[in-house]
Amino acid sequence: MHMSERLYHSDSFLRTFTAAVTDLREFTSGNGKLAWQLALDRTAFYPTSGGQPFDTGRLSALARDGAALMVPVEQIEEDEEGTV
Repeated sequence: MHMSERLYHSDSFLRTFTAAVTDLREFTSGNGKLAWQLALDRTAFYPTSGGQPFDTGRLSALARDGAALMVPVEQIEEDEEGTV
């Protein structure tokens, strides 16, 4: 993976943006709950960092048949390579 472009550096009030999913992983959280991790090529979501609260929100996409998909974003993290 590669470092995500951080859109919040140039506009901290940005509320909508387009991005591509660069990685998708399924995992089981510490409480046994099934969850998904998505990596984006660019993001306005601020990750957990030194006591600063992370952003939340939702991702939306359109399926090929036109159906809308809305996914809640509940936690934002950054990996060792700078991917958010």
